[in-house]
Amino acid sequence: LDVQRRLRKFSHMLSEINEAVTLNATTTTSDDGPTSVVRVPLNAYKHGTMISYPFGGTKECRKLNYPNIDTIYQACEMAKVDCHLVYLYRDPYEILRSTVTNRRFNKDVFTAIHLYTSLLKVISTELRLRGHRTLGCFGFYEEDNTSWWDGVRDIWGWTNHSEYETFMNATYSPPSKHTNDGLVPETLEPYMKSFLSMHELAVESCRASLLESVS
Repeated sequence: LDVQRRLRKFSHMLSEINEAVTLNATTTTSDDGPTSVVRVPLNAYKHGTMISYPFGGTKECRKLNYPNIDTIYQACEMAKVDCHLVYLYRDPYEILRSTVTNRRFNKDVFTAIHLYTSLLKVISTELRLRGHRTLGCFGFYEEDNTSWWDGVRDIWGWTNHSEYETFMNATYSPPSKHTNDGLVPETLEPYMKSFLSMHELAVESCRASLLESVS
């Protein structure tokens, strides 16, 4: 595994993004005059895949596959681009339903709870260590979209609010209500309680980091 080569390749990709100002350019004003700002999500650039915790479908090594944020920021520095983080999260019960019942990424609920509880500890640490890079904490699967609706608009540089509202209303569908529905047996409730607790801690860590980044 040539990590250095992959890092250079990723840095080159970031440089390409930096040059592609026509992707999503907005103009800001600084002491040096108007400058062009490009906002591009690295999450799905070119390959259409998500940088998630974990990723890799049903592969055996999936539980060990999650982003190394340090190397991403190293590549950003090499490419001379300014990279920031947005934490996208979803309800723990919906995670279990998606990865155990629907897509069968995990063999059972117990394995899934243990995996995601552990990864939430990693996420919380990442958010605390790099609070100054946090731009948002968005629960796209939450029933109440007011926590992220305006934030997404501002991050992506929508200056015409009515156009943004029209676009989002045409593309966004509210999620279904989060329920247990017997998904987690009573015998696993102590583990599920820990999962829920770590989820809340990760969200709180992100919101605290967000305050740090704007202070």
